[in-house]
Amino acid sequence: WNILSLDAPMVAIAWALVFAKSAGVELPRVEIVVLACVVWLIYTVDRLLDGRWPTRDDSGAFGSPLRQRHFFHRIHGRAIAWVAAGVAAFTAILAFAQIGEQVLKPAVPVGLILVLYMAWVHLGRGRILARLPKEIAVGGIFAAGVVLPAWSRLGARGWEFLVLAALFAAVCALN
Repeated sequence: WNILSLDAPMVAIAWALVFAKSAGVELPRVEIVVLACVVWLIYTVDRLLDGRWPTRDDSGAFGSPLRQRHFFHRIHGRAIAWVAAGVAAFTAILAFAQIGEQVLKPAVPVGLILVLYMAWVHLGRGRILARLPKEIAVGGIFAAGVVLPAWSRLGARGWEFLVLAALFAAVCALN
């Protein structure tokens, strides 16, 4: 489950539904599907990039348990990349055709922060945001994406909801 990057979308959906229920809003199914696909794509692309080169801890047949997913993505990278391209195309079509500006507009800054983070990690650690621990960045970005569908529907009372989002980001950073 973890090697195929299916655990993170499952966690994202569960938490997005919890936040929607606590906010008293209902999320359209299409947004749940898009959230799952986007989270899967982020984790898969990250693992494809991480798996480009052998790691220092490739001991044993498959390396350390934490590196098995990178090893898997290195071996099956081409096939995974093709699947990811198909999922990306499907997700883009679904998002732009079915999801309104109410959700897409606040998703743009989160996406830009994600791109900066991926550049920081994969194009040379330490050049961008050198003092920000990776776990805090990942926790904040993941939490922002998960909370966004419910938060975007709250209007003026959305600022109160940000306290929950910040606490959730702190919990995510501990993972």
